[in-house]
Amino acid sequence: MKKRDYIELFISDLHFPFAHKDWYEFLKAVNKKYRLNDIYIMGDEADFHNLGQWVKNPDGFGAVEEYSKLIKEMKKLYKLFPSAKVCIGNHTARPFRKAFDVGIPSLFLKSYKEFLQAPDAWEWGTEFITKFDALVMHGDGLSGGSGRGLKVLMSRMRSIIYGHWHTEAAIRYFANQDALLYAMAVGCLVDHKKYAFLYQKTNPVKPILTIGLTVNGVPRLIPMRLNKNGRWDRGVE
Repeated sequence: MKKRDYIELFISDLHFPFAHKDWYEFLKAVNKKYRLNDIYIMGDEADFHNLGQWVKNPDGFGAVEEYSKLIKEMKKLYKLFPSAKVCIGNHTARPFRKAFDVGIPSLFLKSYKEFLQAPDAWEWGTEFITKFDALVMHGDGLSGGSGRGLKVLMSRMRSIIYGHWHTEAAIRYFANQDALLYAMAVGCLVDHKKYAFLYQKTNPVKPILTIGLTVNGVPRLIPMRLNKNGRWDRGVE
């Protein structure tokens, strides 16, 4: 009997409610094509633009309206993936940092799971280790340009999978006499035309819409290909 492949899915930076309008259909198709074992959401599933430290868009959603729209999208994600491990991203943490800044004890706050109305089988944490010993993290603390992931890889001596950097989607390998390791940046699924991303309007480099997989521990990227109208072309690699 042929042993079934063990497949892990890695999704980062949906930034609800500012994700690409075809995010759900794309992930639904991926879920249908692959027999997924583990799901990792790698941070910034929420944007919380209204609670950011930067200037807010005066024509944008209020904090309560944005939260309501976020939860509507999250419930679709919960239905698609009943269980998942989630890295705490810098955007999702915004409400909790605001509370910390004004001196509200954590005892008075909801957990991430409660706040985002998640199923019991969803778990939030700073980082996770996969079945194949890869480190999964959001990636907001990384620096060093396109080679940023390799620095963590070499310091921890294990493969790393990360998000946060919307314009980075790549797999880079590193080898020594003991191991072959990789650093995989998984891109994002945002709609860069939404007002939450106007800060990068003049940047000629745009977000890369991709997700990551590992098949028996071997990494690969799945692009969300768009047609000339900016919509998903219905293909899944």
